[in-house]
Amino acid sequence: MTVFDTQFGEQAFPMLLEQFGEPVIYYPLAGGTRSFEAIVEREPPASYDAAGNVVLAEYRIRFLGSCKGGVKSNEIDTGGDQIAVIAEVGGDRLVKRTVLAKTSDDSGVVSILVK
Repeated sequence: MTVFDTQFGEQAFPMLLEQFGEPVIYYPLAGGTRSFEAIVEREPPASYDAAGNVVLAEYRIRFLGSCKGGVKSNEIDTGGDQIAVIAEVGGDRLVKRTVLAKTSDDSGVVSILVK
């Protein structure tokens, strides 16, 4: 990991979460819950999974890749873990969705697609 990666994960992304983050609740398949702040992009463009298949997600969610303020990348169980997010901007209704894919793990930030 570079100095930039470390500083972004420890300083810059937490500042982005303060400005643009919203509360989410993560439900690992193994049990329990974790509540933390994440950046939620609603109805993101289509992505591709590792096999090259098109993945249409309702949400792309970015959060810290740590057990203190998010979920470590190696803890994510695609197809098994779930996450609850606010359904629409400005709303208060939580919806629980399944983690479809992990799209990146870079600079201390993990990005997942959920539907």
